[in-house]
Amino acid sequence: MDSENKQNQQNKEEADLEKLLKQNLTISQEILDISRYIKKYVFWKKVIGLVKVFIILVPIILGIIYLPPMIEKGLSNINDNLNNHLSNIINSNNEDGQ
Repeated sequence: MDSENKQNQQNKEEADLEKLLKQNLTISQEILDISRYIKKYVFWKKVIGLVKVFIILVPIILGIIYLPPMIEKGLSNINDNLNNHLSNIINSNNEDGQ
């Protein structure tokens, strides 16, 4: 009888252990699925972050490269126009004054 109780106890412990192993396996699978999702999420966040940086930096770099010559041309045109206009005013005042 004593041996039979020990056998039953051992069978019960094995069943409990098997149940715990299955539960552990299920939980581990859920954790694996969640970690895969998080890994994809982090990857795409990095990609989107890099795209945002490029969207901000590319126009700034292009502006640094192309704007100074354009501004210089624009200012020289403005100066030329002002000088021409001022010289016309001065010449017309000189002709009226004489």
